[in-house]
Amino acid sequence: MVKFLENLSVVILIGVWAALSTWAIIQGFLESKSLFFSVSISVLWLAFLVLLLSATFKRYKESKNDTYKDVEI
Repeated sequence: MVKFLENLSVVILIGVWAALSTWAIIQGFLESKSLFFSVSISVLWLAFLVLLLSATFKRYKESKNDTYKDVEI
């Protein structure tokens, strides 16, 4: 049950982050008159997304080979 709640919280966190990012892109990127601001916000958002996805996939790969995953605390 605890593992389910942890996974659910990660999904909720990513969903909220995606919703807030979408709103921020609409507010900042589309309404901005500065090309530099628009590009820098896009690059920052993309870099954060790449880091989030790479950490998630790395954790998923490592969880398959974890020797302590069946140990209860």
